[in-house]
Amino acid sequence: MFEQVRCWSELQALTQSPSITTFRFVPPDLSHGGDDEESYLNWLNSELLTRLQNSGEAYLSNAIMHEKFALRACIVNFRTSAADIEALSSSREILRPSIENIPRHRSDGG
Repeated sequence: MFEQVRCWSELQALTQSPSITTFRFVPPDLSHGGDDEESYLNWLNSELLTRLQNSGEAYLSNAIMHEKFALRACIVNFRTSAADIEALSSSREILRPSIENIPRHRSDGG
């Protein structure tokens, strides 16, 4: 899954272990640099995770990696197949509706 996430320009792959991949959404039009950007990305990915979980389409959890809020996919079932990983990796399409509706600024004043 890590390799598939790396192929998507709007997802930033962070870590990989035998069963866990962490990544985050980074809007392609986001300017780069600064603490405000990291704070925004943490908020954005937290909001995205909430919307994704509420949609019922997929279930990801989260992790904090070097002070970055990350989306966390964990695959531990021994029956998981390559097709299952492909389906989860196509969560890009599952994520898209939530991503498109997230504002480009925080509404909580942070």
